[in-house]
Amino acid sequence: MSTTSSDTPGQPDLLLFVCDGNLARSPAAELISRHRSAVDGPWRFASCGIRAVRSDRVLREVERRLAVMEVPAGGFHSRQATPAILGEARLILTAGRLQNDWIVDETPFLYRRTYTIRQAARLLRDLPQGGEPLEHLARTKDRLTDDDEVEDPIRKGVAAAGEVVDQIDEALRVILPALGAMTRRAG
Repeated sequence: MSTTSSDTPGQPDLLLFVCDGNLARSPAAELISRHRSAVDGPWRFASCGIRAVRSDRVLREVERRLAVMEVPAGGFHSRQATPAILGEARLILTAGRLQNDWIVDETPFLYRRTYTIRQAARLLRDLPQGGEPLEHLARTKDRLTDDDEVEDPIRKGVAAAGEVVDQIDEALRVILPALGAMTRRAG
């Protein structure tokens, strides 16, 4: 696996998380990944939304669940997905089919870099020992299933937000080690 982006020599590859408003699912994935990964590791993490809502914090219910996990949520700012932002990413992980479709419509050349977070975890569970994770993802990419979706928790309460964060955390426990990004203990 290359540890630097082909666009910016010496800079870690970008793993970009995408949801709708960039308030709950993608920020949770970004913040958990940052918390679990080495500062000078092979990946950097960011998030955006296909219909981003301007905000300087994650959804309160998500923030509460992250606090229980001891994942800091401060310093977050939402941002809109654009072809330029998407094009910087070596890997794009979305909340679901809606975001995947939007990305492929806006930037068709990113099809082989775009997966739902749960789809990527499902595919990477079968990564052969010593296998290259991005090549494995591209080679084994398949149709999305309903289980590959992470539902939007907005306006669904604390329990739904907690369940969503737990689903994202479970997926990242597979994805981050496969990418060589996880260096801190995962609670």
